[in-house]
Amino acid sequence: MDKTIEDLLGQTIVEISYSNDGLDFIVFDGEKYTSYNLSGSDGPPNDCHVWLESVVGDLQDLVGEPLLKSEVATNTGSVTHRSGEEDYGTWTFYKFATRKGYVDVRFCGTSNGYYSEKADLHCGGVVDKEFVENRLKNKKRFMI
Repeated sequence: MDKTIEDLLGQTIVEISYSNDGLDFIVFDGEKYTSYNLSGSDGPPNDCHVWLESVVGDLQDLVGEPLLKSEVATNTGSVTHRSGEEDYGTWTFYKFATRKGYVDVRFCGTSNGYYSEKADLHCGGVVDKEFVENRLKNKKRFMI
């Protein structure tokens, strides 16, 4: 089920992690979210590449508090790959904030012009209530 980033406003994240490929998190009601690229049903083709470029802020600031800001912004222009190669592409910025702090997550994407270069957000199921309750009870809760 696809939701917009604005649907997360007021939600409380109980677990969050990230890699070069994307951002994954679980909110208080048990819904699991992941970022992904819609270019192909079996993943993006070789001529489309989307990656998590940077995380500014502490992801821990988003955990255990209701989201006061949950926005997305995109822009296009010249993109520098990690290899140093220049290309035309799209940036997708996810902007989150709680009373503890602000986090800006930036994705970059390039393609041959046929495929989407945007990082999208997907709600991919629900974890059981016991998982969420255990995360909330754990003194070392909200580990990344």
